[in-house]
Amino acid sequence: MRLTITQLPTEQPETFSQDWEGLCEHTHAHHSNGVILPEMPFYRWLPASQDVQPADWQTAVETHLHWIQRLPELGVQWVAATRPTIRNGARYNTGFLWGALDGLRDLHDKVYLPNEDGVWE
Repeated sequence: MRLTITQLPTEQPETFSQDWEGLCEHTHAHHSNGVILPEMPFYRWLPASQDVQPADWQTAVETHLHWIQRLPELGVQWVAATRPTIRNGARYNTGFLWGALDGLRDLHDKVYLPNEDGVWE
């Protein structure tokens, strides 16, 4: 089994598509079976600030759904990561597994959300 584990630089959204293309090239060239992405990889890291507005979280949710639809471009059997979600008005950092055959499956909501300098979930 070949795994690709990577970071994606979300601080510069204008170059994210190029970085994505590079990741796709890598997974195809190395015949990766799966990819492990970081927490909430498709939008700027919201927990870095205490002041996250509901609209910011909603945008992050929508952005993640957009990029999750593009996971087939990686040409792998599965992808593991987390994504921001909203249920009953509450925000969650939800672990997911995407499979080429069965699509998106949410697995686990983070139970402990730290509220300390640098990580405000």
